[in-house]
Amino acid sequence: MLKSISENDWIKFLNNSKNATIYHHPTFLRIFNEKLDFKCYLKGDEIILGLPLLKKKNNIQLRFQGYNGFIYPDRHLTKKQKIISSNFKGLKEFADFFYENYESLSISLDDTMVDARPFIWHNYPKSIFKTEEYYTSKIELKDFSKACISEARRQEIIKSEKQGLKINVSENFKSAAEFFIKTIGDSNFENDEIRYFEIMKSLSDSKMGKLFSCNYKNDVISFAFFGIINKKVFYMFSGSDHNLKNIFNHTYLLYEVINKFKKEAKEIDFVGVNSPNRGSFKLSFGGN
Repeated sequence: MLKSISENDWIKFLNNSKNATIYHHPTFLRIFNEKLDFKCYLKGDEIILGLPLLKKKNNIQLRFQGYNGFIYPDRHLTKKQKIISSNFKGLKEFADFFYENYESLSISLDDTMVDARPFIWHNYPKSIFKTEEYYTSKIELKDFSKACISEARRQEIIKSEKQGLKINVSENFKSAAEFFIKTIGDSNFENDEIRYFEIMKSLSDSKMGKLFSCNYKNDVISFAFFGIINKKVFYMFSGSDHNLKNIFNHTYLLYEVINKFKKEAKEIDFVGVNSPNRGSFKLSFGGN
């Protein structure tokens, strides 16, 4: 059956799940001032899967939300066939619920979602659910070293070290937000800069995010912000000064940050490698 659970129970579920993301945590979701419904499929008292639903007034949070799909508990002691069967039943219940209660809905799933049949075959052959493929890259941090990186990136790192670039933890969220806006160009959405600031400030205050800056001489030339949950790191935002030539600040920033996170996390998710140019850059750091 489907059941709404409290925010505290949802946080407990996230903390013990196998695929929690920073985008599913109430600390992130509350920023959008929307009504939250933590909806779960239960078998008896056991949560089989769930997701946070937002009754959105606009599409702002979807652009900032890398993932908003189903969360699963760690059931490593349960037989695989039983997991597949119960997950299928839960997803079917959600497909029926979405069909009956929503005019439109967009769900961005992570790579743990391997069975979309309950949606694809819903009301077949007139299913209203459509699927699209998206890609990301993940690095297992215990295996990361400079040898994992492409030759081109290694040369950029050597040049950056000779140029004296420095990477620092920062709390200058306002300047970082300005960098991010400049990097993506003119925004068609109001208050994006405020959203960036609020997300970084809220997650950092909750020890769930870190902002890093790259400094050249006395100037900050790039920023990158990362969300952190359950020893998993999510590369959320970045921005650089594109007027600088022959300074590979973002390569060096990412390399140094990945090394810093090796001490406290298991994995870093680059949250999207769909566009060819951006995807090639992220993949050059050796992720899967």
